[in-house]
Amino acid sequence: MIDRFRLIAFYFRLELSNGGILHKHVHTYLVFGSLQFRLPRFLAPRVISHEEPDSSEDASTITVSLSVPLIGHLLTYGGIVRPVKEQR
Repeated sequence: MIDRFRLIAFYFRLELSNGGILHKHVHTYLVFGSLQFRLPRFLAPRVISHEEPDSSEDASTITVSLSVPLIGHLLTYGGIVRPVKEQR
């Protein structure tokens, strides 16, 4: 799975984990149009993300943590993700 935010793209390998999905961060790229430059691990941000079914709704609960080199832990957030229903 690829999660892209402007010029940065995070590549994840999805793994089953305790009834949920672990988004295992494997690579980070800087993207300029059709050009991609892979960041070496020592420069790349670290992302930890986990998604699991939400028992109260047709939704998933997700938690994400981000740390960056030289600074350390930057932020953690979580919430409920719901599918978008098609409008006709």
